[in-house]
Amino acid sequence: MNTPLVDVFADDAFSVVSLTAAVNAIDHVPGRAGTLAFVGVSEGISTTDAAIEMQDDGLSIIPTSPRGAPPPKLSPASPRKMLKLAIPHIPLEETINADSLQNVRAFGTNELISPEAEVNKRMLRMVRRLDLTTEHHRLGALCGKITDKDGTVLNDLFVEFDIQNSAGQHAPEEFAFPLDDYSASTVDNAVRVICQRTERFMRRKAKAVLPPGTKLWAFCGDNFFDKLVSHPSVKESYDGYEAARNALGESFAFGVFEFGGVFFENYQGTDD
Repeated sequence: MNTPLVDVFADDAFSVVSLTAAVNAIDHVPGRAGTLAFVGVSEGISTTDAAIEMQDDGLSIIPTSPRGAPPPKLSPASPRKMLKLAIPHIPLEETINADSLQNVRAFGTNELISPEAEVNKRMLRMVRRLDLTTEHHRLGALCGKITDKDGTVLNDLFVEFDIQNSAGQHAPEEFAFPLDDYSASTVDNAVRVICQRTERFMRRKAKAVLPPGTKLWAFCGDNFFDKLVSHPSVKESYDGYEAARNALGESFAFGVFEFGGVFFENYQGTDD
């Protein structure tokens, strides 16, 4: 049954007001980590722990031997390791009481809200919060540390997988991009050279056969991204290329800019 808006406001001053529009302000839920780096791994598992078996297979040069001499033995394989990771529990609860439905108008309409509509609305709110939490954990996995809402470290992947940087620390390798240096381009401040150093390091440490044409993808904050596309060593690379100069004139806000073999994406996080 339709419910006039006059019944909602209970004031004669509103008797001639009509509901002409409804605006539902919804925060942006980021999801690029899920769609880009975690495609096909969202099916989930039926246990509370995840087990990962690993074995190192190092390479070495085979020395020459005289014909007829006994050949060297293949060195034994390194012991296998089993890594066990606890899966975090992420519960969320909601309760719909009778007074949440009685005399309550459905958003954007002149009708009373139905129980089904209220359940669906609450479920959508819960799903959006779960999606945001999942993206937060996935970004943490890409950075090497999965953290809780308060910043508590749930899983330090550098420690779990015994990954060390050049300094021997369980921490990421850092590459300095001197984007505040606007002097003439040199090897030390050329963004392309630093991109190449980064790619060489990552490929050497990957310990896997990467498909041909594999590219690096970098999520960037606003400040880093803006300085990147404005840096002289980036802009001078396109001198003489009309199509490229036109492309640089476009807006890359929350877009992707390829340079030096790296896809730099201006990551759109939450609205805050």
